[in-house]
Amino acid sequence: MSQQVHCGLLLLLIVVALGCGNPRKVEHSVPSLVRTLKEDKDPNMRYYAAQSLGQFGAEAASAVPDLIAALKDEHAMVRMGAAYALGEIGSADAVPALQDASKDGEKQVRDAATSAIKQIQQKKTKKK
Repeated sequence: MSQQVHCGLLLLLIVVALGCGNPRKVEHSVPSLVRTLKEDKDPNMRYYAAQSLGQFGAEAASAVPDLIAALKDEHAMVRMGAAYALGEIGSADAVPALQDASKDGEKQVRDAATSAIKQIQQKKTKKK
């Protein structure tokens, strides 16, 4: 792993660690992770940003449109990470895009999208 990637991952982990559990810090961490998801040239960083957004769960609901857009990323790893994150966040708004992603050419993306749809449906059932 290159030093630049290593430093980037370290920074991303710090952002997530500082943001977890504190709603005020989440406000600052989620936008930073979304920016990484949308702008970073390294697919590993975009994947880790998606994964980290998912760890915030429903607190990262503002990231749903950007994660839906990431389902169209050129790298399967990023699409997979976005699908799993959408499942963790649990927004029903993501289901149509996840249904499309469940037809992706890459098996890991299809599996992630299918898993996310089930996860969202389970969360919806628990709320009733």
